[in-house]
Amino acid sequence: MSLILICLFGCQGFYWCLWVLLAFTISVENKVNHGNQSRIHKEINMNSFKFLVFSFVFLSSLVTKATVFSGVNRIEFNDPQYNKAFVGNGFLIEFENKTYAVTVKHTLLEAKTPKLTHIDFSHLISAWYIHPLREPQRFVKLGRLINRDPKEPIDMKILQKDWLVFEVEENNSDLSILKLRTSQIQPGETLTAYGCSYAKQRECYLDDYQFNFIENDQHNLRLTMGDRKMGALRGLSGSPVLDKDNQVVGIVSNILKKKSAEGFDFAPANLNYLLSVLKANSKAIKQGPK
Repeated sequence: MSLILICLFGCQGFYWCLWVLLAFTISVENKVNHGNQSRIHKEINMNSFKFLVFSFVFLSSLVTKATVFSGVNRIEFNDPQYNKAFVGNGFLIEFENKTYAVTVKHTLLEAKTPKLTHIDFSHLISAWYIHPLREPQRFVKLGRLINRDPKEPIDMKILQKDWLVFEVEENNSDLSILKLRTSQIQPGETLTAYGCSYAKQRECYLDDYQFNFIENDQHNLRLTMGDRKMGALRGLSGSPVLDKDNQVVGIVSNILKKKSAEGFDFAPANLNYLLSVLKANSKAIKQGPK
């Protein structure tokens, strides 16, 4: 039964299944040889034990290095009554040889406090982390908010520019640093969102959700929803949307009413606003302090 449960964990579980089977085989062989413990048998048993230890360490490293595209947001406020252990997802990107942490602005609608009213919160939030769910020790600590705007209110209009872009203060995570796609997305192309929803937070490590590209709007991509229920996707906001080469094409943000039929399209924020923020920041870095 325990072997079956281990196998249920997918690719990583496959490695552990092999290790358990190997350990079981060696254990049976040792029981058969019990009572006939010659020097040769003892040496074989010791070598078997050493091999098990080595294989355990090796397989542990494989699991640790499994690809992780995103983590959940954990926000700590100066006033701890407002702390949020899981409010959407976030991830790392690379632009012009610099690493940034990103998530969606509308996480602030859920994390909003009486004093948190605009996109300017360094005086209210003591720390913001991104980490795999249930693994807070493998964290990215976010630094300065690059697109801070004390004049931008936290309301539904932020969905039109639904990116928060941070410097990275500290990275103790295994999160992949993702690159942005520069070529156009083709109609029908399969895209995948990687993250955790509130509905599956008890068992989620990194779920994947596939969609097909329809078209690019001003602020959003339009993707097929299929038969997914909107409630099942709640909490997935801030997850990266990647192409088959794991390049970023958008961030989970919104849904939009279909243009020509009943129902809704899945509508991640596209890269337009993000690129404007990143290019402005790169220009400011090159110009240096004024």
